Parts: sequence; structure tokens; C-alpha cells
Amino acid sequence: MSDEDFDPTTVPAFPVLTLAMKGEQLVTLNGLPVDVPEGSSPTEAAVAAAAQQAAVLGLEAVRVRAVVDDTEHRMVVTADGTAHELAMPALETEQKRSRLPLLIALGLAVLIVVGGTVATLTVVLQPAPAPVATAEPGPPGAGANIPVLVPPGYSEQAAWSLPIAPRSEPRLIDDQRLLITTDSGELNLVDAATGAVTWRGAQAPRVNDVVHASEVQGRPVLATGDSSLTLWPLDTDQSPVAPVEVTIGRSAEVTYLGSQPLITLPNQTAGLFTTDGLTLRDVPVTAVPILSGHEGIIAANEESWWTITADAAPVKKPLPRPEGIEGAPLLISAADDDTLIVVWPQRPALIVTLIDLPSNTITLTAPMNARITAQDVPIHAADAETLTLGEAFIDYSAAPRAVALPSRMTPVAVSGSTVYGTESSKAVLVDASATTPSSEPFTTLTTGVSESPVAALTTTVYVSSEKVDETLVYASTATEGDAP
Repeated sequence: MSDEDFDPTTVPAFPVLTLAMKGEQLVTLNGLPVDVPEGSSPTEAAVAAAAQQAAVLGLEAVRVRAVVDDTEHRMVVTADGTAHELAMPALETEQKRSRLPLLIALGLAVLIVVGGTVATLTVVLQPAPAPVATAEPGPPGAGANIPVLVPPGYSEQAAWSLPIAPRSEPRLIDDQRLLITTDSGELNLVDAATGAVTWRGAQAPRVNDVVHASEVQGRPVLATGDSSLTLWPLDTDQSPVAPVEVTIGRSAEVTYLGSQPLITLPNQTAGLFTTDGLTLRDVPVTAVPILSGHEGIIAANEESWWTITADAAPVKKPLPRPEGIEGAPLLISAADDDTLIVVWPQRPALIVTLIDLPSNTITLTAPMNARITAQDVPIHAADAETLTLGEAFIDYSAAPRAVALPSRMTPVAVSGSTVYGTESSKAVLVDASATTPSSEPFTTLTTGVSESPVAALTTTVYVSSEKVDETLVYASTATEGDAP
């Protein structure tokens, strides 16, 4: 593309590099000194350094905030070293989805840090629309007949029911709130006990995009995306809350094993959110980022693990392994910010270990004949410190344990030590507190349709099913304490 055809205003607003020039020869890029070769001017060296950084990031062009003797300028620098000056931006507030990575809807000052240096942009919270009344004279859809079989011990009449988007999957974000996608295209948080809407988010993602409860800069959000990042803040009075799409760079991967979104970029780079903003940090060679939590990014290889923070060198520790175990792990995952799950491919059985990161000790070593792959991710209970990983059930509480689930079962939801799922296309449940868990079908009848609950608590399960021309989620409560 020629310079005449290039429109610098189309360059994404993230990342923003900061050039600083003072005097004749002092030039820094993101706080790091830039060498000014003999025969070059400070301006030429600064633009060349910005162009080189754009190329490193895999970008054709990058935005630059240039501060020259305390006077600020804005420009775009292309990877071939051409600078295009921009007008200073004016503050804007928009009601539509923003593609700016400045978390406008969150009302945050976002700090972009590349290579340990800083550029700050402050934005303003959008005005909130008037709250929408959601009060109803009782649980919605109470008493509706549930058109599929529910687990033994649960009512066939709904405590409440709500229409949802077809093919969407409700999920518990904690033991009090269920997240649904409405048939009108909103995200709603509803009270798990009553079905009352407690929060609304505009522009729900595609039904196959998983939405996670997470944190950004200490604030609770809903987050989605595996190669991009879209956020809905949960602590605002807006209704519905507008989403913000955060541009995180090419070839980025977003995962959610920790309390915060982990952004993994090529070339041993990872991003974490701090109270100041999004920070890009180097990951030690051979290490793989595992999670982003309150203490920073946790990365690991087969021998060591590191804590990577925004403002200090990575801290390295040995990765504990059971006695006699050799070779590389099949999988390093996480139960929470403080607990790694390491699966060792031994024969005749896998070895599942839990590692407490604060003490760097193994708290559980469990051999098991269970199928676990390197691609498996945990399915968490909302009401206990339990999860499934592949065909394994893991309790990571103060009394940890792990057992193999039935080999033909596909887990769908977990509550305490009860696992719901499917086996040969039939809905089943498993009591994982047993020494050798076995599956129990919802019914022995060949008639009737059974669906595994999409989410579960100790006394309530949530099933979704089509009913004539709409799809609904039904809350079914335990009958007289007969729940498993």
C-alpha cells in the first residue's frame, strides 16, 4: 500500500508506544534508552525504534505517543519507518461496543506496558441508562412441567424457568448466580434460587463462546474469547452493560485457569492485568504460561515454575515431582491461583499430583486409570473445591483426593462430589465420593428423554430443553432431601 492510500486513523488503538525526547540526544522508547547513531537525528532514531518495535509485535503500523520536552504529540509509525502525525484525540463516550482496548465501559485508566515500560491513557465511564425494572410477582415459570427426565430425587416441576437462546448453555458463575443468554440476545445473571434477573449485559456473544467469571484490575467482570477478549463489568449501575472488546494483538490466546484472564502472545510473551493496566512480560525460555492470578502469571516447564509479575524479575522455583517419576508431564493445569494440577504419563496408570504453590509442596499423589489429554480443561463445581479433568474427579480442598470416573462417561456439570454427564448418549450421575465410582442412569426405562443438567448445586439442578417453539432453562429442586 502506498503512503497516499494509507489511513493512519485505521490503526488499532492498542498498543500505544511512548517515545520521550529531552534535549538533543536523550531518547527513550517505553522508558528504555534508544541509541542515536552518528549522523542520525534523535527524531530519526526514535521513529526507527518505534518501527522496529512494530515489526517485533507483528504489526504493520503502531500508534505512538511522543513527548518532546513536555509537549505531547500523537502519531502512527509503520513497520517500514514512515511516521504519520495524528490530531490529538478528543474524549468520546459511546453506547455501542467499543473496539478500543481502553476499557471505556469499565471507566479505567489503562496502562499499556511493553518490555517493562509504560504509556497511560485515562478514559471516562459512560453515562448509565435508567435501570430497567425486573421485579415480577413470583418466580418466573414456577410449576412448569420439565419436558425431560431430571436426576433421581429432583422435582419434575420447575421451581422457575426462563426462555434462553437456542443452543446456549447456562452456567453457574458462583453458588448464587446463573448466567444465561436470553432469546433477545442479552447476557443475564439470574438468582439461582428464584430466577430473578440481577444483572443485564448487552450484545451476548455467539452461543458457542464460553463466558467466564473473572477479574480485571481488581474489578469483577464477565469475559469471553480465546483469541480476543470481550469484557462486561459487573460492578456498574448501567443496565444493560455494554461490552468492551479489548484488542490484544495478533496470534494472542486467552485462557481462564486463574482468577484473571491470561493473555499468551508469540515469542515467549504473556500479558496480565494489574491495577495500572495491561502489561506484557517476557516468559522464560522453555516455560509455558499456565494462569494469571492475584500474584501474577504462573509459568512452568517439566523442571521448574515461575511467578512473573509486572514490576520484578521472574521468581523461579523447582517443580515438585513424585519420587521415581521421570520425563515430562502430560499436562500442567490449575485448580485455582494457588494449586497446580500436574498429570504424569506413567504406566500402567497416570499419576495426578496437586501442588500447593505458596508452600511449593505436593499435597496429593493419585495413580489412576483415567483418560486425560493435554487439551483437557477443568469443569468446576460452583459450590465446592471440586472439579473434573478429563475422566478424573479431583477434590482440591484441605482434604484432597482424586479418583477415576467411569471410562465411557463425559462429564458436563459438578456439584460437590456428584458428577453429572452422559454415557452412551444417556444422562447419568456419578457419586465420586465412592472409592470406585460407578454411573447411575436417570432411568432404566427405554422411553423418555434424559438430559444431563448443564449446571448443578447441592439442592438444585438446571436443565435446558426445547419446548414447542422456544428453548428454556428449568430449575429443579431436590424433593425432601433426596438429592444425591
